[in-house]
Amino acid sequence: MSSNSMKVKARYGTPNLNMTLTNTGNWLLWANMTDPTRFGTRLRRASKKQVNKAAKYLKKEIKRSMKNSARFEPSSNLTKLLKRSGRLGIVNRPLRMTGDLVNKKLKTKLMKTSKTEYGAFIGFLSGERAGRNNQLSSARLARILHDGRAIPVTDKMRRFFMALSISTRTRTGTMLIHPLRSDKNYIRIKARPYLDSVMRSRSVQRNVQQILSEIVKDSFNPTKSGTN
Repeated sequence: MSSNSMKVKARYGTPNLNMTLTNTGNWLLWANMTDPTRFGTRLRRASKKQVNKAAKYLKKEIKRSMKNSARFEPSSNLTKLLKRSGRLGIVNRPLRMTGDLVNKKLKTKLMKTSKTEYGAFIGFLSGERAGRNNQLSSARLARILHDGRAIPVTDKMRRFFMALSISTRTRTGTMLIHPLRSDKNYIRIKARPYLDSVMRSRSVQRNVQQILSEIVKDSFNPTKSGTN
């Protein structure tokens, strides 16, 4: 700690009164901390750093949620057939056909919202295709998998399921894929809310709050970069 002393001569009636005032503390540090220009620089840098850190943390938690298939509805036999292995005996992994959606399509992007504040985008892009052979965008496919969807049955789909029931029949005559019933008008993709489980998690909320609280600490810390 440094100290600065100054003598003050004051006149209070008669006689004259001499006083000595001593200021203790690191006044250069205080000046750096309260300087508006330097504070703004620290706030901008701290905001960018911690928002980016929070976005990456949330991305990691969303990916973990998508990979944790135990709590989701199991895949149908047809879905299992369409998976890369082409076998029904594969481990049930809903939300994962090739792994591209969870491993490659989930994005984070830092965005400047004001001179000193930052925000972040975490999700799937509407302008990016979900896969090489998939006409849906990543955002639309991710939404369907999250919320579920009812797909109207067409005559073409009925013929497709009929052909599958024949081609996948075992030697003993067991049908792995059954033809669609005449009264079945919709095929329902069940909801698997991988995002809600993350955003509603108390532990995730606490961790994000802890990360973002560092913005205030770093902004008032004159030893951080940007004070010189």
